[in-house]
Amino acid sequence: MGNLLWIKQGRILDPHTNRDQVGDLFVKEDSIVASLTDQEKAEATILEATGKWVLPGLIDLQVHFREPGQSHKETIASGSRAAAAGGFTTVVNMGNTNPSIDSPNTVRFIRDKIETDAVIEIISAACSTKDRNGSVLAPIGSLAKAGIRVLADNEKCIQNASVMQRVAEYSEMFDLLLLVHCQDYTLTGGEKGSPMREGECSLRLGMRGWPRSAEETIVARNCIIARDTGVRMHFQHITSANSLEFIQQARSQGVAISVEVSPHHLTLLDREVRSFDSNYKMNPPLCGREDQEALWKAIKNGWIDAIASGHAPHQDYEKEVEFDKAPYGIVGLETLLPLCCQAWQERGLPLLDLVSLLTIKPAKVLQIERGTLEVGALANVIIFDPEEKWIFNQKNTQSLSCNSPWLGKEMTGKVQTTVFRGKVVFLQDNF
Repeated sequence: MGNLLWIKQGRILDPHTNRDQVGDLFVKEDSIVASLTDQEKAEATILEATGKWVLPGLIDLQVHFREPGQSHKETIASGSRAAAAGGFTTVVNMGNTNPSIDSPNTVRFIRDKIETDAVIEIISAACSTKDRNGSVLAPIGSLAKAGIRVLADNEKCIQNASVMQRVAEYSEMFDLLLLVHCQDYTLTGGEKGSPMREGECSLRLGMRGWPRSAEETIVARNCIIARDTGVRMHFQHITSANSLEFIQQARSQGVAISVEVSPHHLTLLDREVRSFDSNYKMNPPLCGREDQEALWKAIKNGWIDAIASGHAPHQDYEKEVEFDKAPYGIVGLETLLPLCCQAWQERGLPLLDLVSLLTIKPAKVLQIERGTLEVGALANVIIFDPEEKWIFNQKNTQSLSCNSPWLGKEMTGKVQTTVFRGKVVFLQDNF
């Protein structure tokens, strides 16, 4: 008899069907089924979920698994294990590797690595310009023919509007999702010029600030390009209240735009930089209270389509330098769900709204059939204990890196089990 799972008496949370009830969930082969026969129940693997939450496998629209080129930071294998430990069964891996994912040959290499090493579904994004240089288009048609469905230069922002227009036109032509990072380099002192957000805190610390307008000007430009080309455009890690207003205005006109926010921008403020701990250095930088509240307001209003970790691994020696010289980015796959659950609880928001931002809504952005526990759906399921206390540290992470502002801090809530296509790929007691 095939693979059988019986998940017993968990709190089943499925925003797609608006389900929030205690019950059993059954898996046969790679699908969720309504029930199992008595014989199948006798042979099924039982996963006790009493007092725990049963959720659809989470979906992350932005991770950085550094292979090829920087495998000391993360590999397809280690990154997928970290994703599974965090409850993610589908992730979109950025193409900022070395070499960049900007040719069919590199696409094939990545696909082979995913097939042999990954324990979850990894959707590989390719670069929209050669080596993410922002000036010469990648062979977008050939990339689409090679199976690419997502384009992203990620933390590189195309500065030339004409190039961006052509990227959008080709993306629309081949029905590709275009992910965009918004940063006007002339306002940030170059691509890596400003280590933190402009404001009172940057002034007190004597650091050059990254103004909100650096994001907003590119957001406004890209909204216009999305309107004129019809491309499906997704805005990554938005941090400005005005950016959200521009995006919502474009949406009201029927422009095909989606937007994500990051857990660190929801839970941390620019004042954290006063410690000069480079684990608080990220791109875009942490924002102030006003913009953070605007992000939460946008979530309450239903303007946000996803929460993405932006999982960006770096080794200790890379981060243990002067703040302004340290690389941007933090890891986040294994801490995202507990951090968001705590923030949601503190603000008294509906739990199903959080689950939707991590499951069915990003699935809709990607136009894939994922993110639900309804009968017949692919059996991507996680069991989450909302009460378990644990310390995030190097010993208990599946990632090769642990550059995180929450390193050594207590978390509340832990993924117990992750099921991908009907098979258990993470079981806490075994890791």
